[in-house]
Amino acid sequence: MQVLLISQRPDGFFLQRWNERGEFVGQTRHDEMDDAMREAYADYGRLSGWRLCPDGADPLEYIRRSRGREEGTG
Repeated sequence: MQVLLISQRPDGFFLQRWNERGEFVGQTRHDEMDDAMREAYADYGRLSGWRLCPDGADPLEYIRRSRGREEGTG
């Protein structure tokens, strides 16, 4: 599972990356959400649909549960 997450914080928008093993591999800070999305598309090309993660949810756990429901295993 490779995951990209854009999170909003008081000091900007952060494009965060996890590898297929769920290990955090880095992040970049951006002034605008659009800048973070442009970098994601530039680095990774075509991406599947973006999803909003509910406030307070752990992003990786939320994605695992969502994928499990889509595949009929969750």
